[in-house]
Amino acid sequence: PVIDVWYGPNQDFGQIGQPQEWVNILGKVTDPDGISSLTYTLNGGAELPLLVGPDSRRLWNPGDFNVEIAYRDLQVGANTVVIAARDALGNQASETVTVNYAGVNVWPRTYSIDWSSVAAIEEVAQVTDGHWMLEGDSVRTMEIGYDRAIGIGDVTWDNYEVTAVLTLHGLNPFCQTDSCGGGPKVGILNRWIGHFDVDGSQPRWGWWRLGAIGWANVWEPLTFDPQYVRITGLDGRIANRLSGGLPFDVPHVMKFRTESDEQTQVHTHSLKVWPQGQAEPAGWDLVGQEDFSVGALKQGSVLLLAHHVDVSFGDVTITPIGTDTKDPVISNVQVAATQTTATIRWSTDEFTNGSVAYGPTVAYENGAVTDPFYVADHSVTLTGLSAGTLYHYRVSSTDGSGNTASGADLTFTTLSGEESPSGLVSDQFDGGLNTEVWTFVDPVGDSTVSTTGTQVAISVPAGTSHNIWKQDNAAPRLRQAANDTDVTLEVKFDSPLTERYQLQGLVAEQDDGNLVRFDFYSDGVVTRIYSASFVNGMPTKR
Repeated sequence: PVIDVWYGPNQDFGQIGQPQEWVNILGKVTDPDGISSLTYTLNGGAELPLLVGPDSRRLWNPGDFNVEIAYRDLQVGANTVVIAARDALGNQASETVTVNYAGVNVWPRTYSIDWSSVAAIEEVAQVTDGHWMLEGDSVRTMEIGYDRAIGIGDVTWDNYEVTAVLTLHGLNPFCQTDSCGGGPKVGILNRWIGHFDVDGSQPRWGWWRLGAIGWANVWEPLTFDPQYVRITGLDGRIANRLSGGLPFDVPHVMKFRTESDEQTQVHTHSLKVWPQGQAEPAGWDLVGQEDFSVGALKQGSVLLLAHHVDVSFGDVTITPIGTDTKDPVISNVQVAATQTTATIRWSTDEFTNGSVAYGPTVAYENGAVTDPFYVADHSVTLTGLSAGTLYHYRVSSTDGSGNTASGADLTFTTLSGEESPSGLVSDQFDGGLNTEVWTFVDPVGDSTVSTTGTQVAISVPAGTSHNIWKQDNAAPRLRQAANDTDVTLEVKFDSPLTERYQLQGLVAEQDDGNLVRFDFYSDGVVTRIYSASFVNGMPTKR
């Protein structure tokens, strides 16, 4: 087998900042006898499988591969990635890539790229998908395919405006007879944090975790309708206008602005496109809005996108809108303790790093443990604790602009050694509801909880949806914190299920978007047993 690593045996990441959750080592593997397996290892760890294209998505062309590694899994400094291939006759080959990780940095909010002064793309940006090359004063696709993408900026960026020069050279002829996922198009995606897992595929291909995309469509697939410019939000098309199109080999300027208003709870996206050399239009071609309730991201980096087109991107300029002076908001602080450890979890309303100060008193004599990565859902584990001991702790978070928030002083007590390692407490519900153990979660606000002396009862009114199958779990439930360890649970249900859609069961929650449900439900005729998992809010029936 021949393994072609597109961006060389030495690749740098993190030196400017972090545009997404993952680094991507891209390339192609070929062999006339066919490839039977492709794997990789990171720093001598476990051998992990790699999918080989085509897969109709990110691995568009035969032999394409994409080694997707979380920034969090890299060590600061040099990391060794070994890619190994085996062909159908048993012949083997491998390539070693040194991944140099500079640690957590925050990309400057005001940023520009002059490609003519760049020796390698990774000096100024991060390629997410596709084979790109520097060509004069631009960066150009070397192979046409699905969502060829270059990331610029930081997951902490919020309100900004992107201006980029682009020149369309050609289209994927495959799209003349196939929909090509919405047709050939080129544009800018604002507020990107990385692909997410939908069905366990490698690499991950879920892309609808974003702010919005400003597109210029080349044609509507199959019908060959006129070209248009469009703004696509998380909830689909939010602004659309027919245009005169992008003629081949004529440079155009695209400007795409994204800003959010905390008072009105509205995201506003604005787009304009005009031929380079002409005066910039005074107004916007399109302006689209989405409510915060839709769930579009408030922060994220920029992606330059080329979907089934051959395109060159010229100079890029990114300008922040306003100054970020808002402190993060900390919520949902939880702790799960064992005899010698405690895992502290909390959420913030924006991407921040996290720190936990702790000790036997409010002086926090043990110091602080810090997680430098910028995320919205935080987890810090304290180690080396004494069994059966009370500890004080306080969480704090700092965003990419240096704004800091701290939580209240809280306490936890490590296990003495007599309790379950899971930290869970058994309950016969014979002494009322122990609110030190149980928290009643009532998302809709119309349910009640009570005890009978031998049971606990959650009462849910009819006629209102309490659906688990959506991004926000609306089911009322009793919740108890658990440690990160294996556990066996036994729960007895005394209530019969007779009406369609009635259900009761267990939910194991990591957070609101990541959980596993096990339940009994009625289809109106019989009672069934059911299980499903949710990853980043996306459900899969198990």
